[in-house]
Amino acid sequence: MTTHIARRAVTAVAVLSLVLLAAFSSAPSASANSSRGQCYFFDFENVRFHNYDYLGESPDCKKVDWATSIVFFDLADIDYVKSLLHNRGYEDNSTNGMHMETKYGSTGNVWDKDAGKKEIMCPAPGLETRHYRIYAPPSLDYMFTLDWGYFVVGSTHWDANECPSIGTRHWGSEEVEQHIVGVLSGAGYPVYPEAYDFENWEPYRVEGNSEWDNSGYASFIAVY
Repeated sequence: MTTHIARRAVTAVAVLSLVLLAAFSSAPSASANSSRGQCYFFDFENVRFHNYDYLGESPDCKKVDWATSIVFFDLADIDYVKSLLHNRGYEDNSTNGMHMETKYGSTGNVWDKDAGKKEIMCPAPGLETRHYRIYAPPSLDYMFTLDWGYFVVGSTHWDANECPSIGTRHWGSEEVEQHIVGVLSGAGYPVYPEAYDFENWEPYRVEGNSEWDNSGYASFIAVY
């Protein structure tokens, strides 16, 4: 598939390393050497987002939820991305919101809260569901740069055994990230799996009722 969208997508990923490395050099770590890797914010071209989402409105590296693992760009906004994935299995609303600090232009630094979408709202014992959340300034539902166009960022993971909460488990985020890449690639959208290192590698380990396993590389999907 060779379109102006696909060519722009290639360009956006090609410049990504320059843009985000510049962001790292100008943006301090929220808390270095924490128990869940290094959590940063990226601040470039008048936008901001983090490489994790958080349990509350505080960038505490010991109170993260999941790693930022996916970027929808080109002509993305929150509602549009959710509508695309609603038609591809992610139909149920979650009730458990997480938080990410975001910025675009005059919005300033603002916290967005998203509960996300799941395949099953509340999986019974023995059932599991994929789950994603996506973020942007809530007054706009998108961010924008010349290279990425309109974009939003998100986290991905699995939930299991939530209703009732007996043996509840959560794990992520690689398979759900790649599942979303696969379903939108199959629908004809340009995809760039594991396109850039977001500095949030998490080796496999069990922490409470969560199992960590994250490559540190986020996938990019051009939507239009």
